Amino acid sequence: MNETYVNPTACHDPVSYHNRVMRRQKRRLDRANRFVFCLFRFSLAFFIWALCTIVLVGMAH
Repeated sequence: MNETYVNPTACHDPVSYHNRVMRRQKRRLDRANRFVFCLFRFSLAFFIWALCTIVLVGMAH
C-alpha cells in the first residue's frame, strides 16, 4: 500500500473512537427498539381487530 495514503475514517484518538462506537451502538439499539415497538403496535391493532370481529360475528348468530 502507498505510504502517503491516509484513511479518512481512521480514528487515532481513543476517546473519539469510543464515542464513535457508542453512537453506532445507540443507532443500532434505537433501530431495534423502533422495530419492537412497531411489532407491538401491530400486534395490539391485530388483537383489537380480531376481538371486534369475534364480537360482531357472535352478535350476528
